[in-house]
Amino acid sequence: MLHEKKRQAGTNKNKTDEIDALAIAKNLIYEFNDLPLANPQDIYWTIKQTLNSRNNYNQMATNIKVSLHNLLLHQYPNYKTFFKDLESKTARHFFYKYPTPDLLKEVDETALTKVLKEANNSIRKNKALEILNAVKAAGYWENDYQEERNELIRSYINSLNRFIKEIKRLEQKLDLLIAETGYPLQTIDGVDTVLAATFIAHIGDINRFTNSNKIAKIAGIAPIEHSSGETKKQYANKLGNRELNKAFYSLALTQIRKDINPIMYEYYQKKIKEGRKKKHAMVFVQRRLVNIVYRIMKDKRAYEPPIEKEKLKAAVE
Repeated sequence: MLHEKKRQAGTNKNKTDEIDALAIAKNLIYEFNDLPLANPQDIYWTIKQTLNSRNNYNQMATNIKVSLHNLLLHQYPNYKTFFKDLESKTARHFFYKYPTPDLLKEVDETALTKVLKEANNSIRKNKALEILNAVKAAGYWENDYQEERNELIRSYINSLNRFIKEIKRLEQKLDLLIAETGYPLQTIDGVDTVLAATFIAHIGDINRFTNSNKIAKIAGIAPIEHSSGETKKQYANKLGNRELNKAFYSLALTQIRKDINPIMYEYYQKKIKEGRKKKHAMVFVQRRLVNIVYRIMKDKRAYEPPIEKEKLKAAVE
């Protein structure tokens, strides 16, 4: 790019956000009329905006769950014993019907089972009895302004249901958009719809990059080199794209599992045995994963797990 050429031609060749921003600003001011027209690729922009929308709904759903949890603790102090979390559609349906335990006083096992099956027809036979016993053990009571509390709980559940439905719709849309790019990132263990969309949204057209090292740099995984005369020093890059960095870190957490990727697991353990701290060893894993992601996007070929490659090699031999 023009601003990169200007930076390389100057006395300070270091690359930082501040230096790049200054170079871009100077180009826009002094050479605006000679700059080429922007040619954005709408597929990557669309994936990024759809992903942002999905993440916003997910954050709102998380906030609602926290508020709902705090309200339910006053109603059902031991609710975690029969519903682990509010991800369950059955749990949300139950608390919408019975926002306070007082409403369960006259409800028997048969009636409650019928209610639970409205949300999940394959509910366990003894689930209703488990709930009734837990509620009975904690006791029945009404709080002050109980109707207002009930209304709040039902309102939160309605909002949560809407957010979950919208998140699912947006993830389905992302699957279609990802398929359009031809990047088979979801063939890697640990890469789901959201992670694949994150890679594509922040990397964009893979043909912009001549090698994987450039992606490592923008992700803040490759170190920054500072030169002074004949002295060269490398520093950890904390100025990279943090969303992309987190995406590679998330993938690394999966890939260092022995049952998922034994070769990456051994590589990670080797770095620790060499004296690297776990955090530093993870950076080495991330850097290898950058190579894998880059090659999959470049070749548009499905990922072949190392263990499968070893089996194929053994079969040939």
